[in-house]
Amino acid sequence: MSTGRGDLHARDPVVSSSPAAVAMDLFVAPTIGFDLLYVLVIVRLERRNLVWINVTPHPTAEWIARQVTEAFPWAEARRHLIDDDQLQ
Repeated sequence: MSTGRGDLHARDPVVSSSPAAVAMDLFVAPTIGFDLLYVLVIVRLERRNLVWINVTPHPTAEWIARQVTEAFPWAEARRHLIDDDQLQ
C-alpha cells in the first residue's frame, strides 16, 4: 500500500511484480562454535530468483554497499531495492 508520500512500499503490487524490483535481507546465523555470521541475501522478486548471497563475521556499511554493487553491475542495475524494514 502506498503511504501517500510518494514512496513505494514492498506490499504495493506495482513494486512486488515489477521486473526491476529486488529484495534484500541481512540476518544472523549462529555457527556450531557459537560464533555469529551475518548473511546478506538479495532476491529478484519477479521470479523469486536468488541473485546474491554472502557471509561475513563483521558487516559494515561499506561491505553491504560492495555486495549490492557486485550483485548488480551497471548493465543490470535494478530500479527498486526493498529491504526487510520496509515490510513491517
